Amino acid sequence: MKKKIIGLMIVAMLASVGTMGCSSQKTEQTNDVAAVAVVDGESITENEFDAYVEFQKKGAESSGQITPEMWTENAGKGKTFEQELKTATLDYMVTQEILLQAAAEAKIEVKDEAMNSELEKIKSSFEDESQYKEYLEKMAITEDYMKELIKNRLIINQYLESSVVVDDEGLKAYYEENKPYFDKIRASHILINVEKDENGNLDETSKAKAFDKITDIQKRIADGEAFDVVAKAESEGPSKDVSGDLGYFGKGQMVKEFEDVAFGLETGVVSEPVLTSFGYHLIKVTDRKMDFESNQSDVKNLYTQKMYSEKMQELSESAKVEKLASFENVVEESKGAEATEASEEAKTDENAENETKADETSENSAE
Repeated sequence: MKKKIIGLMIVAMLASVGTMGCSSQKTEQTNDVAAVAVVDGESITENEFDAYVEFQKKGAESSGQITPEMWTENAGKGKTFEQELKTATLDYMVTQEILLQAAAEAKIEVKDEAMNSELEKIKSSFEDESQYKEYLEKMAITEDYMKELIKNRLIINQYLESSVVVDDEGLKAYYEENKPYFDKIRASHILINVEKDENGNLDETSKAKAFDKITDIQKRIADGEAFDVVAKAESEGPSKDVSGDLGYFGKGQMVKEFEDVAFGLETGVVSEPVLTSFGYHLIKVTDRKMDFESNQSDVKNLYTQKMYSEKMQELSESAKVEKLASFENVVEESKGAEATEASEEAKTDENAENETKADETSENSAE
């Protein structure tokens, strides 16, 4: 379980911190300065690398999901979690250096005014200046380092925006290729539960009682009572607290009986009672996003990220990169038994988690 949690944290951390960037200021290389990688003749120094790794570790620890002791635990394949982080960080820093060099070649510049404006936005998220300074201290960075992070993020974003073409033709083609992913509806429902018998089937007596109750509710709505008000008062599903609102969902996310009816409804129309393995539902579709225009914002976001990724891949393939550091086989042999025990514990925890997720999925699908 710990391995899975830390793995997810590393991915999330690299995704969020990664958009900010690391320092682009290069120390002049001498025989006394160690480098972890060289990208088209520019070195990423060991000091820069260590500082950035520490920054990310502090960020993960401040989330409360990782403790300092966990970094030395076995992550498998002869690596600790810290070494897994360092491997991912090195890959990231190499990619970023490639982007910064491309931006410099394209003469991309960011003025101090823009950088300071972004810094003020960050500061405004804190209660006061002292809390902001506490954050810097906790993260073991200076404000100058923070400014450099912000500046590099802006440089990279500006470069990618200027080098990638996002037009309506591309967006529409991408939408058509991925319609099942984008198309969705928003619906609310009222659920009356049906109990199961000893064989796991819907109990007939309970089903009859639930049907009587759902038809009574259906009549009340037909007579003018507001669906959301009745849902909050009568629904027996978790969504009753939000008036039965299930949010947006696409095909394949709900149980088939529910989905078939929901996607066939017109907006604002209340369905007939629908029986699923959870009980009887009344369904009301409140919005539909089933065409390019209604999904355009989501399509643009994902398509743009796809184009950015392709641009980064293109630059990476043409760059000359030499990685000088590796992070392998650092777990001590004496920890072998402990690692095996931890691995078995992780498997047990993960199996339990998977069972829980299966239950939650079933509940949410019917909910």
